[in-house]
Amino acid sequence: MTGTQTPKKVLIITYYWPPAGGPGVQRWLKFARYLPDFNVEPFILTVDEKKASYAFYDPSLEDEVRKDLTVFRTSTREFYTFYLKFTGRRQIPFSGFVQESGISFKEKVIRFLRTHLFIPDPRLGWNRFAYKKAREVLRQENITQIITTGPPHSSHLIGLKLKKKLPHVNWIADFRDPWTHIFFFDQLNHSPYSRLRHKKLEHRVIDKSDKVIVVGHSMKSGFLKDYPELVPDKIVIIPNGFDDNDFIPGDSITESDFVITYTGTLAANYPLEALTNAIKTINKEHKGVVKLRIIGEINFDIQEEVIQQIGQESVEFVPRLAHAKAIEYLFRSSMQLIIIPEAIGNESILTGKIFEYLASGKPILGIGPEDGDASQVLKETGAGKMFEYSKKEEIESYILKVYNELRDHNIFYNREIIEKYSRKKITGDLVSLFP
Repeated sequence: MTGTQTPKKVLIITYYWPPAGGPGVQRWLKFARYLPDFNVEPFILTVDEKKASYAFYDPSLEDEVRKDLTVFRTSTREFYTFYLKFTGRRQIPFSGFVQESGISFKEKVIRFLRTHLFIPDPRLGWNRFAYKKAREVLRQENITQIITTGPPHSSHLIGLKLKKKLPHVNWIADFRDPWTHIFFFDQLNHSPYSRLRHKKLEHRVIDKSDKVIVVGHSMKSGFLKDYPELVPDKIVIIPNGFDDNDFIPGDSITESDFVITYTGTLAANYPLEALTNAIKTINKEHKGVVKLRIIGEINFDIQEEVIQQIGQESVEFVPRLAHAKAIEYLFRSSMQLIIIPEAIGNESILTGKIFEYLASGKPILGIGPEDGDASQVLKETGAGKMFEYSKKEEIESYILKVYNELRDHNIFYNREIIEKYSRKKITGDLVSLFP
């Protein structure tokens, strides 16, 4: 701890915590790392990892948990445990089932139950255990500051109940992704009742919390449009970011080939056709100078389409990696690729990977809405450019432009511009919200 004053205490209630993997874990893992530098002592309340249902695991993230951090874990009753037994599947679905294909009758039944009985989401079975433990920790540690983070947005209902029972507690609700405006919400086939129930719960959380954190401007605008009675200052934008400790300048060794790297999930609503056609044209005219590397989860049909478009020799598929290993691949790349899903409301998607792309110092090619939050970050930092899904010629020209500039000299944009997105700087912004 820094400073001589008694540190403030905060209880962070988060379902996702190491050994879970993904950007949702890293947001609060990094906050918890740097909060003590601002004289704040964090306590973590999360689910027992042996009983949790994570879509992704990254045990390497456990090495980033501060040794002096107090973590409380509770039991849970998981809908997805039943899902796996009932369907015979081995892996938890992600993005609310909508990325699953070729589903059986059993899985259609499960989807119906998930949408209509588990509102707002299937992690609701954790709430009873988490609420009980939260009351105990707040009392024993004399904590009056709590933060809930979602998704799963059911975690916000823990904060809602705590605020009702303990009105003196200051409650901040952190939205890493939208709730009713998430891009796949309409694909879940909600009944009028379940849709209304979601909306009422969302409204209650936003209304009863003391502050609301969102990661981008579009999400804030969406909430203010839906709930015009809100005071705009109640909703605060605190984006995701990058950790300087994860990016060592000496590691920036680019491969001899011109490699465009994508990390994360790829499903049917992540259009690749304009990109693959651009790469195909470039490689035909310039004797195969561009390679595409995809790291993470990718639909098999998409793999086949990519191979068919640009050839096996021009694409590399890498399974999901530990976070540190994925960063190594970013350093080795010539260009990073971000794709925003093609869906209603996608302008609010500001995936955490874009900030780690920034920290790599490599140019960024974006495919998605040109008026979205991600596009704004690229414009603001000068780190890259966003193109609409059908702009094959523009994508091709941009790749060639970067290729030619890299051939003549390395491109490294001004790090001072992106420093506002460092995890430590953002933690200071978070602390300013504490009373």
